[in-house]
Amino acid sequence: MTTSTAPPEVQTWPIDRLVFYVRNPRQNDSAVDRMCGSIREFGFKIPVLARSNGEVVDGHLRLKAARKLNIAEVPVILCDEWTEAQVKAVRLLVNRSVTWATWDEDLLALRTTGAERGPHEDAMATVTIAAAIGWALSILVLFPVQPVTTGARR
Repeated sequence: MTTSTAPPEVQTWPIDRLVFYVRNPRQNDSAVDRMCGSIREFGFKIPVLARSNGEVVDGHLRLKAARKLNIAEVPVILCDEWTEAQVKAVRLLVNRSVTWATWDEDLLALRTTGAERGPHEDAMATVTIAAAIGWALSILVLFPVQPVTTGARR
């Protein structure tokens, strides 16, 4: 396995250059307004992963929210070096990896009930979404997806 230590190049693209992956199974239209709130509060900080042809690999929800907010340009990281199998794996990884961890419900309750509220605690729901996405993307940067070869199929 080769791991790239170079940071990915973040480019700024016109939003209209990006094209949704038409076979995206993720149903997230009901979360667009929440993501809009997150972007309003914190900005569009997590880049869209895309191919050079504009096809989105990851970032559909953020992109829908950015379009709703009439944002003209968004940060993009190209992932043309990935094979189609890797792109498919990444799409599943970023959408499923948020379920790998659990919450400490007692600590979470303290953060959301007011016992330890900070000035931005009302945005907790949108922060949770943004943090989960950010965590998934950091995993991709640290551990790029590599093709798995398993012997000949019968």
